[in-house]
Amino acid sequence: MPSTLVKGFNPPHEPNVGGHVLVRWVGRWCGGAAYFFFKAELFSFHFGAPVSQMSSPSCDQFPSDFIHHHRRDIDTSTMGIHGIQQLIKEYSAMTPLTALPPSTRVLIDGSGFCFHLLNNESPSMTGPPTADPSPLARHHNGDYDKLADRTRRFLLYLQQLHLQPEIWWDGKKTKLKSKTLARRMKQRRVQMDRHRLYCEEGVSCNQDDLPPPPLFIRQVQHTLSEMTGIKQITCEYEADAPMAQESNNCGNAVVLANDSDFLFFQGCKYVTFDAGIECSANNMTPVARILTRQGLSNHFDTNERTLVEWAVYLGNDFTGPLVRSTKTKGRQVHQDQLFKVMDASLQECKEDTSMLPDRHEFQQDPEGMLDELDTVLGETKRLHSDHHGLQTAIDFSRAYYNHGDMDVFDDDTNEHGTTKHGNDNNDNDGGGGETTKDSITFATYIDRMDVRNGNFAKDMTSEFGPTMLMAMAKTKTNHHHQTAIERVLNGERYYYNEAGERFHDNGHCGHEKEDGRMLDVQLEWGDVQFAYQYQKCCKSLTSRIKGYAEEEAHSEQGLIYNILLSNVKNAPASLFHGPTFHLLMRECRQKEQEEGETRQQQQQQQQQQQQQQLETGIREQLNTVNEAEDGGGGDNGTGGDNDDDTEDRHNTLPIDDHRARILKHIEHHRVTIIQGETGCGKSSRVPALLLEGARQPHRIKMFVSQPRRIAATTLKRRVAETLGERVGLRLGNGVRDESKHTQIWYCTAGYLSR
Repeated sequence: MPSTLVKGFNPPHEPNVGGHVLVRWVGRWCGGAAYFFFKAELFSFHFGAPVSQMSSPSCDQFPSDFIHHHRRDIDTSTMGIHGIQQLIKEYSAMTPLTALPPSTRVLIDGSGFCFHLLNNESPSMTGPPTADPSPLARHHNGDYDKLADRTRRFLLYLQQLHLQPEIWWDGKKTKLKSKTLARRMKQRRVQMDRHRLYCEEGVSCNQDDLPPPPLFIRQVQHTLSEMTGIKQITCEYEADAPMAQESNNCGNAVVLANDSDFLFFQGCKYVTFDAGIECSANNMTPVARILTRQGLSNHFDTNERTLVEWAVYLGNDFTGPLVRSTKTKGRQVHQDQLFKVMDASLQECKEDTSMLPDRHEFQQDPEGMLDELDTVLGETKRLHSDHHGLQTAIDFSRAYYNHGDMDVFDDDTNEHGTTKHGNDNNDNDGGGGETTKDSITFATYIDRMDVRNGNFAKDMTSEFGPTMLMAMAKTKTNHHHQTAIERVLNGERYYYNEAGERFHDNGHCGHEKEDGRMLDVQLEWGDVQFAYQYQKCCKSLTSRIKGYAEEEAHSEQGLIYNILLSNVKNAPASLFHGPTFHLLMRECRQKEQEEGETRQQQQQQQQQQQQQQLETGIREQLNTVNEAEDGGGGDNGTGGDNDDDTEDRHNTLPIDDHRARILKHIEHHRVTIIQGETGCGKSSRVPALLLEGARQPHRIKMFVSQPRRIAATTLKRRVAETLGERVGLRLGNGVRDESKHTQIWYCTAGYLSR
């Protein structure tokens, strides 16, 4: 039976047990059985440190080997060489702790630092130095107050240990990274699909399965600018190579990151975020497990040159995408055919006939692959490829890891042939991946503001949030969204308590569950989309102002731009607060619903009054006619009967006229299909008919699905007025309203399909 892939998902490798959520609907249609199969990408658990879940279903049913494979494929917070994370953990565990002298420079990878803060609690002098895996909630689009708090505590911890933290940011230019960046953008779109399914259908997922908040890197940068003694360096290209070279040249500099590439740089002293910098309780001496390429070669009993060839053969950010997707003349090239062995000991490099280890065979055994490579390559041989792009990536990787000349390699370019600015301080790492249409929309909003020539750029007190809202208000936007953002900009901050009711923040951040979940939140996808769009617009505006500041760095206008960027009102923590925004939106919808119900009740009362007046007038006319015919006789009782008939007609729906036919058809057929207009009573009357017409009604249980949560909730409330506790409700996120007497459950189609 053919399968249909849910749009927006890329299925991972399928283990023996399936590896996909399989849902089946079975029914009869025109005398034949119809089966529908859907594959959906599983939302797996974080491999290694536990990460919180956002809903109750357990994932113990998923095989561990699938979880490992799937997590490795989507985790963008740990970059570098593919498939050696476990080996690095083992090497790190066997590396002794080394004391860090005072004033040691800690070169922190800015991008990895931001993701680390999202997924882990910061260390402190009063608690354990190792990071606690307590991720910040992402499902409500971001809590930048807590992110700022984590940033300050992490860096204050390093300063209290008399270390000198430096944050190194990626530049706008890249080399040989276009395929890797495109893959990450694709992963962001998959994460956006997960977020939509979580909101609309209550599909279970982890916090790091969702896109990071769009402004999270901006918030970290703004917090750093407010702190004293924190140096920030922005590189022209990616920061990895300059950081590693600085660590190699400077004896008292270590790199703090979560990128295995640093383990292959010559002379780089690398400390992972996972291991962290610990503090001796006795003498307050900072210690760390410093990893080096020389130490790794000693650990595996090989040489450093073979380690670099191993990294290239495994697949790094430059060779990996080419190895996985290279095609020749429309046919997929076998991975092992891409690489050859060249003997570099001769005057002219010649191809060697030695067989390289089978990549597929050693996919789960990278250490065994290293042993085979060490035997094949020896002291003089190295990898080579006839594929031009892959050979360029191999040469670049060798120069990259050995601090060679990388200027001979071309910059990445876009479709117009101009230099491609792929990083922009990791602007592309937040917010779910912008499409071309999104980018055009954001640029349109900003162009309306006339940032460079209008009054906005001349006023040092200009605020990004209100100005951005004014530009967005010219399009068709929900006025409730505008109102909620305005209240956030005015400083309102709320969280949920255990009862699901809001309360003020009162200046301290700690009102979420320990596993990172916000209490009792049910998000609307439309609200989430607006929050993404608003934050991306603010990010684009910030990038535009930052670019202007760099262009006019030595002018008065450049100073104004920098003042605008440093204004606390323009910090992400002031521009947006996820819990507050979604709580205000929920209250707006509740208020709107109550007002709608009130208006509906008033309209019904008016209609009833008009109907009563009409019936009274008709009754009086009938009585007049009857009296005239009977010669003025008394009331013949017509009025009382009319009241009952009118009330029966008022409570009757079209489907009631077919009650006997429906029950008879259901009694003699396994499947019954009822087609009727909206409001005829299919969802409200048929379940009651089944209970009333059944021979053993106490044995009947049924689910009635609706396309949306509000429809299911409304129908449940309406039918319960007649059937009482026999009607219940089940929705995603563990929402249940039922009793032991419940026989009819209203739910969404998504809930029923699971």
